[in-house]
Amino acid sequence: MMRLLMNTVLLGLMCILTMSSAFAAKKFEIDNTDTIPMTSQFNQQSCELYVRLPKGYNKSNKAYPLVLINDTSYSIATASGILHLIEGRDIEEVVVVGISYSIGTDKLFSRTLDYTPTYAPKETGGHSLAA
Repeated sequence: MMRLLMNTVLLGLMCILTMSSAFAAKKFEIDNTDTIPMTSQFNQQSCELYVRLPKGYNKSNKAYPLVLINDTSYSIATASGILHLIEGRDIEEVVVVGISYSIGTDKLFSRTLDYTPTYAPKETGGHSLAA
């Protein structure tokens, strides 16, 4: 009985490891969302824009409100999921544009740079000390 239990547990762990490695190998995709690379002419920093369009956008002449979001690595999936559930019923359809962190830059440094509009020399761990 104990041997059967151990074999079942091992088989379950192997299945979980196989599935998790398969998911890790795939890039995460969100329906109706495109990724557009861009480089700032101001500071030459590269980033990606994540653009999520309402379902009927391509067949419509309607003007849609624009929602801009930062912290796109975390927020685009959440925003898209919420909109998928309530858009068109509880709220108006919108175009969502998410701005990623600067490519090739530490995420915390990039985030601080995005959210700190002025020079702050005493800022611990922020971009002011690195600039």
